[in-house]
Amino acid sequence: LDSDTVKNVGVNDLEPPLGGQYQVRLPDGTKVWLNAASKLTYPASFTQNKERKVELSGEGYFEVAKITQANTPFIVVSGKQSIEVEAARFNISSYLNDETIKTTLLEGTGKINSKNIIKSGQQSINRKRNLEIIPANIKEAVAWKNGLFLFEDESLETIMKSISRWYNVEIIYSN
Repeated sequence: LDSDTVKNVGVNDLEPPLGGQYQVRLPDGTKVWLNAASKLTYPASFTQNKERKVELSGEGYFEVAKITQANTPFIVVSGKQSIEVEAARFNISSYLNDETIKTTLLEGTGKINSKNIIKSGQQSINRKRNLEIIPANIKEAVAWKNGLFLFEDESLETIMKSISRWYNVEIIYSN
């Protein structure tokens, strides 16, 4: 978050531990679920800002509240990516040790990095400088929020990273 936001309203950090999961309602009414080993940074109030901006590291599911003020976008900055929406439901997976940032839109429309449009039922896959928008597997993207495992066409390494975070265990690979 920028220094003006910090000076004016203060900032909160929320970090579920390995093996944990948190849910929070932001000052504007937006609901956020945080997966294990994630971090959400958000202002204590959005009233002094022209935008509602938060930062996410890890994985989060957002149900963005629609507000009456026109042109007050909700922005999630995650690594080198940002998504801007008005009112939407979406999931972002952006762990530091993953090579991609996956953003799955369940409802609404958004802009990835201010220019790429993403719509309901689509997923953006951001690999370094390459952004691809594909049809989403909604069930797989939000299974964690409902306490479930669902992996389709994922590598063993990706699956084991998730298990490691969810159960707070260290996975060691041997030949």
